[in-house]
Amino acid sequence: MKKLIFALIIVFASLFTFGLIDTVKADSMRCGDKVVWSGDTKGRVILLCGKPYYREVIRRAGVKKPGTAKWFYNFGEDRMTKIITFEGDTIIKFEDGGRP
Repeated sequence: MKKLIFALIIVFASLFTFGLIDTVKADSMRCGDKVVWSGDTKGRVILLCGKPYYREVIRRAGVKKPGTAKWFYNFGEDRMTKIITFEGDTIIKFEDGGRP
């Protein structure tokens, strides 16, 4: 049993090392030890990540439903700015911005 556990640990460590398993996918963003995912709401993002340092709202002429919004997060000078795009109240995309 100990040999099996040891073998599994080696296999998973190798997969993580060579990037074959990623703990956070491109359809998510890490906020400290929390993660927000595509499909999460603005309320959940604020709860887990706090308020963004900048918000941009894109309005479409003649459209009454909520438009697209981009929220910008700065997690420190050594990290890239993270941009979350919402359609209405729902996350649809994550992007890396430039350095702050």
